[in-house]
Amino acid sequence: MHLYSIIFMFEQIYPKFKEIFKRRWVKVFLAFIIVFMALNIVFPPKVNITYSTLVTDKKGEILHAFLSTDEKWRMFVDLKEITPTLREAILAKEDKYFNYHFGVNPVAIFRAAFNNITKKHITSGASTITMQVVRMLNPDKRTYLNKISEILRAIQLETVYSKDEIFQMYLNLVPYGSNIEGIKSASYLYFQKPLDRLSLAEVVTLAIIPNRPTSLRLGTKNPLIDEERNIWLKRFQQTKVFDNQSINDALREPLTVFRHEALKDAPHLSLRLKKQFANESIIHSSVSIATQTKVEQMVTNYVNRTRAMNFNNAAVLVINNGTMKVEAYIGSAGFNDKLDGGQVDGVQAIRSPGLPLSRFYILLHLIKESLHQKMSSMMCLQTSTLLNQKI
Repeated sequence: MHLYSIIFMFEQIYPKFKEIFKRRWVKVFLAFIIVFMALNIVFPPKVNITYSTLVTDKKGEILHAFLSTDEKWRMFVDLKEITPTLREAILAKEDKYFNYHFGVNPVAIFRAAFNNITKKHITSGASTITMQVVRMLNPDKRTYLNKISEILRAIQLETVYSKDEIFQMYLNLVPYGSNIEGIKSASYLYFQKPLDRLSLAEVVTLAIIPNRPTSLRLGTKNPLIDEERNIWLKRFQQTKVFDNQSINDALREPLTVFRHEALKDAPHLSLRLKKQFANESIIHSSVSIATQTKVEQMVTNYVNRTRAMNFNNAAVLVINNGTMKVEAYIGSAGFNDKLDGGQVDGVQAIRSPGLPLSRFYILLHLIKESLHQKMSSMMCLQTSTLLNQKI
């Protein structure tokens, strides 16, 4: 009986479907879908991003950062590093319908096209975050033909990657001027802190720069950036993106940042790990930054004391006996000391065993000599005691 019901329903629905598929717009739509799927197979999205190599300590804090292969500071942002505040600020400014569209916002495109045509020059754009990712992956001249290609590529990207992955790509690629790309790179090189420690004011600062990375250069255009930041903070207050107290605190926060050098701690260990794990963007070590810093200072003090005896360098490897993991790795007394071979890794350097062995044999001889003298003294004392007893 159930089978007969299904057959009956199919007989009722089939003519209606047949009638729908006869319509021209349905045929055009199906043809577009088939062509799009074929092109997607023939021309898959090219996502080949090279990142800076980061070496971290045992707690995940960055010890050392290296430039990417294309000489960029482009630090990989993990999904768990993206805070709610960061996500809300970026989406509110760049693409508030990001979670709902399919890579393209049709309403924004028609609005932008109307404004640009009526005013006879480009007054506004309609790029979604996905479209911006496409443009950053494949930079090209901004023409109408390239815009159409960008739209199709954005739809394609949405069919291959999740929203979180596309948002992650955006954060990894956004420009901040010079050779700094990605919000994590900007966070460390300007604010010297990870993303989860940024204040609301700092997050909004980093959110507004990618649209104008040249004119809004941190460190050189701070007053202008501060003014632009406050404009967006007030907009967020009006649209209730963040609460009033948070906005008011952010408006009062001064902007006094400038560009800092990238972190360069534990250089010998970092170079060794980078060579060993050449394809990894983040390399986790077992080093304790507190132990590393303390031992580095001890090595510096030791070498300063022994320079008068022509001992100008030293290397130390500290291993935790319980875990058998390296907690400090000092390859030389000073990595930048070219005169005394500071860049040579003393931990890995091949040494002649002669001097240590000779010292060991001398020590062994001294111990034997000392034991012999003690034995002789004891025998003399015992002989003397026996003679006294006989007398």
